[in-house]
Amino acid sequence: MPAFVPAGLSRHLSLVLSCALVLIIGALGVLAGQAAGRQARDVHRQDRLLLQQTLSDLTGAANLAMAGELQSELAVLGDWDPAAGPAATTARLAALVEATRSYDAGAVLLDGLGQVVGAHAVDGALPAAEDEGWAPLRAAVLRGDGSLPISDALVTGDEPLLGLGLPVPLADGVQGLVIGLWTLRDSELQRYVGDLALDDRYVGLVIDGRGQTLAATDPGLLGAPAPFRSMVEEIAAGTPLGVIDTVEDGVDRVTVYASVAGTDWTGLGSETRADFEGGLLRSSRLAQGSVVALLLAAGTVLVVVHRRRESALESVALYDELTGVYNRRGWFALADHELTRARRQGSPRVLLFVDLDGLKQVNDQLGHREGDRAITAAAVVLSSASRSSDLVGRLGGDEFVLLLGEDGLADVARTRVLQALAEHNARSGDGFELRLSLGAEVWFPDTATTLAELVRRADADMYAEKGSRPRRSDGVVRPAGADAPEDAPTV
Repeated sequence: MPAFVPAGLSRHLSLVLSCALVLIIGALGVLAGQAAGRQARDVHRQDRLLLQQTLSDLTGAANLAMAGELQSELAVLGDWDPAAGPAATTARLAALVEATRSYDAGAVLLDGLGQVVGAHAVDGALPAAEDEGWAPLRAAVLRGDGSLPISDALVTGDEPLLGLGLPVPLADGVQGLVIGLWTLRDSELQRYVGDLALDDRYVGLVIDGRGQTLAATDPGLLGAPAPFRSMVEEIAAGTPLGVIDTVEDGVDRVTVYASVAGTDWTGLGSETRADFEGGLLRSSRLAQGSVVALLLAAGTVLVVVHRRRESALESVALYDELTGVYNRRGWFALADHELTRARRQGSPRVLLFVDLDGLKQVNDQLGHREGDRAITAAAVVLSSASRSSDLVGRLGGDEFVLLLGEDGLADVARTRVLQALAEHNARSGDGFELRLSLGAEVWFPDTATTLAELVRRADADMYAEKGSRPRRSDGVVRPAGADAPEDAPTV
């Protein structure tokens, strides 16, 4: 301090400067805390979007499974003959309903002009022809663009129904349409959505294009207009995937939604803002309060806020950055939920444990960039061999897992993977050949096997298979001049 500044003023000036510096640090801490809170909330919303998209994809996969069941039974029955008379047609429809486990309400056969040839109703009644719920099914059939011919909510008596139609050849050379009907209340979709309830305040729904409820965490909503109409209107006017904020009956709500492929349906989850972001908001306010109350520890508070933010970002991450498939955390969370659902269904599952052979040789001879390409190519092969209901994950390094989302056979799953692997190597122009070792384990719902134990057993089976091929890594790196043709696509 210059000599001409009095000592007392010098002391007060230092105090003022120190206080100003502390206040500046405190203000910066508050602003940083607010920014971190906003970013954490944004990440949280993106994670919930990804999860809702996955749930809607599973809904679409369930619809395709129902279509496949109906198609299989129709193939067994063969051509339909309208000239056989209503009684014979009704008997065949009754046999179709009896043969399927999902279509529990009845079935209808239409001729090429859309006229009813025959009908069978389990409870004696069918939805009226003028029911608005038939519109999406008719539109899908007329478009012929590959969208699933499935109805919106239909009504017969007090029981809401759904209908799915598939074309069938008639004996007169034209195509007819068989429509299978099932009750919403006892559907697999309702059981699945009902299991998603986090608590009484969470509202999970699948709604049709008219805003009618097809599945709900509250079964009392089935077939009725979905609650929170302003939310439904915003979903109808918005994009196929999104997060919306609405005020319903004076309560702030946050809703995450995603459309169901091949239909005009939407899957959504809605919570009050306090439930949706409560933990993040409380953390942000606590951080800001700590900064204001303890200005002298502003730097420490900033570190704490940063660490909390990093922890929040890490906890919501689901996907592996290199390959794009689920990472260990995301895969275990979704696979555990899938096994819980399968246990309720009494349905077995198959798990494949996959290890990449020869990665060390690729890294040593071609470099780690090519090693990363090999890992990514393995993920592409597994993804191409999987169905929409399967869960593909990378546990780390060169280890992957694949959980089949429906009943399946281990040998069939192996065959799909090996076929996809052969197709990849045939067209690959990389300097290495992709090789995989596979282990499989079947999970049965009546056993107490945990997901971790299932993975361990499949891992052991994979190592046994790997051990049977001691020269499995020989020639992984292709000799110079032995690459695939120049026009072969690369991974």
